[in-house]
Amino acid sequence: MISLIGDEATRLPNTFPLPSRIRDVSLDGGQIVDPVEVRSWVEAHLSERPREVVGLVPERLQEHEAIQLLQRTLRQRQYWLRRGDDIYSNRILNAAYWPLLERILTDNDLIKSEVRDASGTDARFLHIKYREELLAEDAGNEQVRAFYRDLVSELDEDG
Repeated sequence: MISLIGDEATRLPNTFPLPSRIRDVSLDGGQIVDPVEVRSWVEAHLSERPREVVGLVPERLQEHEAIQLLQRTLRQRQYWLRRGDDIYSNRILNAAYWPLLERILTDNDLIKSEVRDASGTDARFLHIKYREELLAEDAGNEQVRAFYRDLVSELDEDG
């Protein structure tokens, strides 16, 4: 059982364990024992405020392989992706989750596909629209919002 004695100037490290009761001496020694009020008091006195999740991808999926692949793809500097000689494009286009990402991007009209005269085995070139907005998870863009809604739904179904 952890008890804490503090006041309005108390600053706690973000790794501080949650106490079962708090005696705030600035409140005339009043004790706080309600777990919701204890958590609220501790969060108000942390040295660094907890970061708010502002993106469209829930925290539970941030490390998912499909999300990581999407972020790598969006950070690519090249305009077109194409299978063939480019090892960076190959890593993306041959990844296990690329078919899922391509399908959802296509469903939301966020990918442009063109077949061009080119040497090699695959003459299909792909360009992802709204790359910056997708990377920033911009909720102001309806297509971006719909894409992430569909992607999160698919990833949740996969378990």
